[in-house]
Amino acid sequence: MPMSKGRKKKSKRRDKRPSAAQAYSAVIREFEGVAADDPLLAEMLASDHLSAGAQVDEEMRPDDTAFLKVVDFAGRRTSRGALTMLRALQTIGMTPDVRQAAMEAAEKVAAAGVPEPAWLDRIDRVEGGRCWTISDAYGDTVTVIAEFARDGQRHAIHALVDTTLLNGALEGIGIVDYVDELATEFQHEVDADPLSAMAEVPLASGLEIVRSAMPMAMIEQDEEEEDDERPAAAYAPLLYARCRAIGMADARPVEPEPLNEVTIGDIVDTFMESEPELTDPAAARLIVQLLAEYGWMSDAQRPTRPSPAKFAAYLLDHLPRVYALPERYRAAVPEAMRAWTAWTAAKLPAAALDALAEDLDELLDEFAADYPKAAGDAAIIVTDDGQFIAAPGLELS
Repeated sequence: MPMSKGRKKKSKRRDKRPSAAQAYSAVIREFEGVAADDPLLAEMLASDHLSAGAQVDEEMRPDDTAFLKVVDFAGRRTSRGALTMLRALQTIGMTPDVRQAAMEAAEKVAAAGVPEPAWLDRIDRVEGGRCWTISDAYGDTVTVIAEFARDGQRHAIHALVDTTLLNGALEGIGIVDYVDELATEFQHEVDADPLSAMAEVPLASGLEIVRSAMPMAMIEQDEEEEDDERPAAAYAPLLYARCRAIGMADARPVEPEPLNEVTIGDIVDTFMESEPELTDPAAARLIVQLLAEYGWMSDAQRPTRPSPAKFAAYLLDHLPRVYALPERYRAAVPEAMRAWTAWTAAKLPAAALDALAEDLDELLDEFAADYPKAAGDAAIIVTDDGQFIAAPGLELS
């Protein structure tokens, strides 16, 4: 149909954002369609909505009290969706305030004659089960499968955590109901991969790996690009609820400690005493000293952990970005790195040690080829006698 060429009156732009009441009603309507006999679906939906506006406080504890407005609104409705949401929040709420408010609001809705969810007497019957961790030989990542059961129906929290950061970083998390199949699948993969290992661990230990990483996922959820997948933070309320279900005490993430120069110095001294044949001991010492400091600051305070990924970050990014090394120290890098690797990786499985040595050789070739150009903008200049001088325009504290 041809468009009219007549002049149209300019209409004022209207703010099409829904009102608070419309937004709260939309949330409640989603709970109308939750299966009446499946508390896990109600928990997951509540976890999704509750996490969206949640934050962490100064103690890195979850704070979902912004959702109290939705709880209050739902307490004044008389719909099945409102009661379903409130009963789920009684269990899934991350703070006592939200759980208590949800319970009180639910009682008011139920008193108005709204039928209770069929699963009300079962939602809190969660019991802990088995737990497995699957980790690579170098300690870069760990996968956790934490099993739970409710009236014989099993499910598991399945998470992948990057352990190179203090407290870890959640790379992925979800809920699965095919626990045995998943564990078996991972066992087959581990059996075929000499660089990984699978172990059954106490449930609380496995959950703590995931819980420690969750606060940062909550902080970062607003920075993540939108896609079709739930952000890791969407599972925070469900994760904390499962921790409470097995009696895990609240715990704060580990606070980063300042660089301990005495500890680092002792480690480097021990290494140097074990390597008397180094061509240039003073130069080698500086290289491994900087590596140990890097491990403390950037690898969850693990100065001696060997890893291809860690060595790549140190050689190809950290050194050229931070330190302008003269020829004497650049020449010491291969010998120092190989000696350090042999010393720190002695307890690795043979296959992991061989793979690490092969990767290190390739990294050293890249370092030799790329460092002279990459270090042009380094922040710190290292003199021939091992002193540090700030690059022009910078000051060393």
